[in-house]
Amino acid sequence: RIEHSLNKKMPLTVEV
Repeated sequence: RIEHSLNKKMPLTVEV
């Protein structure tokens, strides 16, 4: 699933 990292300063992180 694609979610925003806890720090919105970083790009989208893809978690499997």
